Amino acid sequence: MTIRKRGSRYHYDFMIRRQRYRGTIPEARTKAEAEQAETKIKNKVYERKYGKVSASRQFAEFVNSTYLPWARANKRSSSDDEFHAKVFCRHFGKKSLNEIDQQMIEEFKVKRMKSITRYGRTRRPASVNRELAILSGIFRMAVDYEEIGQNPCRKVDSLPENNQRTRHLSFDEEDRLFAALTGDREYLRTLVTVAIYAGSRRGELLRLRWSNVDFDLNAINFTETKTNKDRSVPMEPIVREALSELHDRAGDAEYVFTNSDTGTRYTDVKKSFSAACRGASITDFRFHDLRHTFGTRLADAGVDVVKIKELMGHASIVTTMRYIHATDKGKRGAITVLSEYRQQLVASLSQTKSGRSYNLPQVVDVVGAPGMIRTCDPLIRSQVLYPTELRVPFFVNSKW
Repeated sequence: MTIRKRGSRYHYDFMIRRQRYRGTIPEARTKAEAEQAETKIKNKVYERKYGKVSASRQFAEFVNSTYLPWARANKRSSSDDEFHAKVFCRHFGKKSLNEIDQQMIEEFKVKRMKSITRYGRTRRPASVNRELAILSGIFRMAVDYEEIGQNPCRKVDSLPENNQRTRHLSFDEEDRLFAALTGDREYLRTLVTVAIYAGSRRGELLRLRWSNVDFDLNAINFTETKTNKDRSVPMEPIVREALSELHDRAGDAEYVFTNSDTGTRYTDVKKSFSAACRGASITDFRFHDLRHTFGTRLADAGVDVVKIKELMGHASIVTTMRYIHATDKGKRGAITVLSEYRQQLVASLSQTKSGRSYNLPQVVDVVGAPGMIRTCDPLIRSQVLYPTELRVPFFVNSKW
């Protein structure tokens, strides 16, 4: 047997038909267990089901020649993969695919969490998790191509995330923002207008074609979406007016938001939008928060949560629920309902003491359905979330 212990782990290293096979056995606690595991590995090699030679492809070579060409052909986010691939190749260097194990992935995760971004901020857990997801995809492809036996990322836990934002634009901030969208930044006015009043993602807007803007049906049809599901959003008058003016100047342009100097569509507006926010004295605000503004205002206006989900194109209603209590107005509305109910109940009890009979107020809508969120917020009292057959009767016109 060719078992050696290095540190706390056992390693196997053997030759079959002039091909060398080596690796770690992290599950083995004793040398006997490691030897049994090595025997199984040898059997799988003989059956041509396990492992590659120690001189198998290097990680960087596999990424650049196999994974990235596939990503460019199959993923809309291939540019992100290319950016992160450079980070992976710098870290893992010239290691072969079968040398990289779970411990190395854990070390990479810790190192990324301690690193500082180019903006001078600590890297967020969600960013590291996105990197781990791409890295796992690379090793998953290596397994499919029989370069390695198993994915070393499989047992690496994701970091807990707390990135949920509810930042939205107040009406005063909106006025200041549009006042700053002049001169060189005037091309952002229509883009920002549609983002606020149609709730579109930045990528959806920058990929929007004039063929998807239906002035006859007064709707915008988003086809290249994050969830890969088409959705149609009716145009508000302010959106229709802004797009009509832009359409009159568009000429033969295919895309709605096209650079008039180059004739090509805009691919990013992050820097110019950030500069406009600084000029308007708006802090801690990103372009995606314009979409949050759309959802928050719909919820504040009392729009049904399911309708908000459909308009925003969320895959899960859980995501939509964040907008229900996003503003002080929504919270005050919830407390107002509770206060009114209390006043009605106190008034009813006072009538009882004076000897008069009365009917207690209906509060069926205030009490939640079994297994669901109990709330007195009028913004989420919908027939869809709280169908009649699931409602819990509390006081229903009974005599006291």
